[in-house]
Amino acid sequence: MKKLLLAALFTSAILSSSAMASYLSDGSSGVFHPLVDATLDLSDPAVFPQFSNVYIDAGIRVTVLTPGTGYGYLLSADGIYLNGIFDTGAGSVSLNAINSIVMGSGSQLIGGSLALSAINLILRGEIKATDSATVNSGGNLIDLNGGRISMSSPVPLPAASILFGSGLLGLLSLVAGRRRR
Repeated sequence: MKKLLLAALFTSAILSSSAMASYLSDGSSGVFHPLVDATLDLSDPAVFPQFSNVYIDAGIRVTVLTPGTGYGYLLSADGIYLNGIFDTGAGSVSLNAINSIVMGSGSQLIGGSLALSAINLILRGEIKATDSATVNSGGNLIDLNGGRISMSSPVPLPAASILFGSGLLGLLSLVAGRRRR
């Protein structure tokens, strides 16, 4: 199941990469390491905070302001280390690190559309996306051991009923055909 999920995420990263630009960080904004709950403003699509490293400790919630349309970008010249909560509400955010994005086991990344891009991804926390989640490791490590990616976009009930009903009819006809033989 994990391999199927990773294959789907990798495919979506390839298919959606043309729509998303890639940005490199120069680390000019230093280290982002809030010691108390904080708000990070990524609402200006023309401004990309470029941190050398991003650390969000356990018990810390960072609320992120994102643009009305498009993605807010958080860039790290080295790594993004998330052990707390990074919450964009229904907004869209792209986390880009040159080396690693590491989510600890109790961490949460919450948003509408989420994109993660780094050479190494260690995702042991929970990614909660209401619209889409794209994960791109540049072909290296994606470690989802113990992590969860949950999509809360509901499947429309009529479509789900039709799919379930047609699958059930197919299964019943297969069973009935075997009994006749």
